Amino acid sequence: MSATGHLRDGQRRRRPARVGVGRGLKDTFANYAFEHQEIAAYTSLIAMAERIGDTALVGPLRQSLSEEGSMAKFIAGQIVPTAARYMDLVAAGEKAKV
Repeated sequence: MSATGHLRDGQRRRRPARVGVGRGLKDTFANYAFEHQEIAAYTSLIAMAERIGDTALVGPLRQSLSEEGSMAKFIAGQIVPTAARYMDLVAAGEKAKV
């Protein structure tokens, strides 16, 4: 940036990092993605345990998979209400109090 505050050719203005009302929505997305990563991991572990014939592991892994599926379903149910809350906060000019 020049001394007058103008951008020189090829420079891009950086947007300041800010914590805003979208934080809850972003966290919901991240939580949903993480649960599905865990579902994929447990599904893979079950397949591997079955392939090597380790039946003792399959039951506990299926239990964990079921728990992760329940949590993913719960989080999925929070996406629309969280998005609606985000829109309400933005419309009201609110900022997150983090």
